[in-house]
Amino acid sequence: MQGQISFQMRKTLFFLLLYTLTILAHAQDSTRVPYTPDFEFKDGIYLTFEQFKNNSPLPKYKIVTNIDKESPTFLAEVLKSDTIYFIGNKGEIIAFPKSKIWGYCENNTVFIYYNKKFNRVIIIGKIGFFISQVTVTSTVYDNMMYPYYYDPYYYPISGSPRTVKNDEIVRYLIDFNTGQVLPFDYKNLEALLSSDTDLYNEYISLSKRKRKKLIFMYIRRFNERNPLYIKKN
Repeated sequence: MQGQISFQMRKTLFFLLLYTLTILAHAQDSTRVPYTPDFEFKDGIYLTFEQFKNNSPLPKYKIVTNIDKESPTFLAEVLKSDTIYFIGNKGEIIAFPKSKIWGYCENNTVFIYYNKKFNRVIIIGKIGFFISQVTVTSTVYDNMMYPYYYDPYYYPISGSPRTVKNDEIVRYLIDFNTGQVLPFDYKNLEALLSSDTDLYNEYISLSKRKRKKLIFMYIRRFNERNPLYIKKN
């Protein structure tokens, strides 16, 4: 009998705990709203991805600098340095490397730090999108004997090698569930779309040509159907 009572008590406590956690989770979720283009982000530096999700960046007043904090490009100027300094919770001055920063927001525009630079996030949602300029280095050979025509089957490479640098625009996706940055390709997009079974099946049923043409439409539809929740102010 006592074993039965003990079991019932444990069962009751379990459901009470489950109920409490549900209420707490609901209360926490109620502080978040689905992202829309008119959402207002707080200005500041996101030291981590979670600070972005919580709309709680490091505020400007905590940053230690001689730059005018009233400047409309204050954060962009501060982040030209390799290290930023700010006041910690105990009043101490903290040095933080720029390379560890997730991003920042200024004038309601979000930037992500990637490829050693800050890039504007063009699409914000469960699936995000941005572009970044990347310098690609390659080695070429000047063929002195045949400057206008070169056939490797008949003529050996001659001349001195030289390094050529070209700037290329590269596209990226952001998985805003995790903050992970992914190369912009069909494989990664399909993996992100797969969490919405109906939309995913609709997308992969299209011809390759249509998939390429409608790729941004499906990103938009996915984000509308699966909104990104961000903590409101």
